[in-house]
Amino acid sequence: MLLGIQNNFPPLTILSKEQVSEIHQATLKVLEQTGVRVLSQQAVDILKDRKCKIESNKAFLHPELVEDALKKCPSSFTWHSVYPDSKKHIKLEPGRVNYTISHSPTHVIDFEGKRRRSTFTDISEMTRLGDALEMVHLGGSGLSGTVEEIDQRMDLITAAAYRFVYEVQNTDKPLFIPPSGGTPEDAFEFFYLFREDHEDLQRRPSTWAWVNTVSPLMHNETMTDYALGFAMFGLPVLCCPEVMAHATGPTTLGGALVQHNAEVLSLLTMCQLANESYGIAPPPPIVYGTASSILDPRTAQITLGAPEAGLMNVLTAQMARHYNLPTRGTAGCTDSKALDAQAGQESTMNVLLASMAGVNLIVNAIGGLGPGIQAVSYATMIFNNESLKAISRVLRGIEISDEALALDVIHKVGPGGEYLSHPHTLKHFRSEFFIPKLFDRTDYDIFEKSEKQDILARANEIAHEILESHHPPELDKGIVQRLEEILKSIHRKYVSEK
Repeated sequence: MLLGIQNNFPPLTILSKEQVSEIHQATLKVLEQTGVRVLSQQAVDILKDRKCKIESNKAFLHPELVEDALKKCPSSFTWHSVYPDSKKHIKLEPGRVNYTISHSPTHVIDFEGKRRRSTFTDISEMTRLGDALEMVHLGGSGLSGTVEEIDQRMDLITAAAYRFVYEVQNTDKPLFIPPSGGTPEDAFEFFYLFREDHEDLQRRPSTWAWVNTVSPLMHNETMTDYALGFAMFGLPVLCCPEVMAHATGPTTLGGALVQHNAEVLSLLTMCQLANESYGIAPPPPIVYGTASSILDPRTAQITLGAPEAGLMNVLTAQMARHYNLPTRGTAGCTDSKALDAQAGQESTMNVLLASMAGVNLIVNAIGGLGPGIQAVSYATMIFNNESLKAISRVLRGIEISDEALALDVIHKVGPGGEYLSHPHTLKHFRSEFFIPKLFDRTDYDIFEKSEKQDILARANEIAHEILESHHPPELDKGIVQRLEEILKSIHRKYVSEK
């Protein structure tokens, strides 16, 4: 069962072909003349072997090397559920759009409206809620989980491990699991419960190496080594710069795009070279990602709900298409702290832009509240799911056929007739129209008498009903026991020994 939606329109573009080429050539100049700082000795050694100039830990990549690496990248790949019997998967390919939950919020706005640290119960319940929502295509909660529940500080590695154990028991959709830090072996140990070996994981990937570059133009040691470890085995790698225009990148979006592009292409090159040097797996898919936006000059906050963030989604998607790479965008975010008019405008505008631009995986499309992505709420998940259903109706477009043009129906009804009772109407209205469950289209008199006038109250009620009634498939008890054993081992390794 292929999740996600089809975008039936040509991708939205901003740049001309000449401008795309100009951005590419400017990027090659940056990589060759300015260079990138690489803190991974493994990556530096690989670049040295390919005759790249290295000054201290700054690497200069010659254009031929970059363009050769680009030619090796697959243009699409399929992301599978870890569940052995699940048929649900998503595909990152041209014309396909997939949505996922907000990533890394540390706080929850609960049903009582209280903003608090997220808990392991929230991780389970938000994953289960997302399992039921039609527009959550890559499952999970995205939550970091609270550290107070175990009375110890958890690093990113251990937090990701805890999150996986709670999430995988509450959805059989493909899981949004970007492990952070550590070694690839830490992540592989979990996935070997569901896959036979590296080759099986490579055939049916269910995770990726998520890498945020350190803007401007830096690759840190831990994330880079992690990415190279995945690339060696032919597993997907996401490169996702978060350039903040006028802080960690040029103020002009053109300049920010060149720097963003340089950060992606330099990691892409290192990953393909690592894969080639290891020589045991086909070239890995490299996902061209973005979380870039602007730093608000008044608040010093990165503003992910800004229109400039929407523009960066369109611009980077266009560059990715030029390179024939699958794409990941950041859209659906809001800088509002509550589910209000600002949240609705910012989240819907940018996710519509990213969808129409042809971004294959849109992260943070569901549930998040700002600033940045600090919090998530059950009500916002319901609201965003409804908005995305409306967007999916737009992307579907209209059908042109004898049945859809309905000439015989128009002729039969004729001037002054009515269509409400015609069989053609009964046959098509449910599939042709977006019919909301959350948004209120009633007459004012009915609305005035309603006990659920507030959209927040209605959304919370729907979320409550889903959590009461929806139960995903259960994992094998033996796998659950083994998950807990691996989790304890990782906890001892990264927390207890500190």
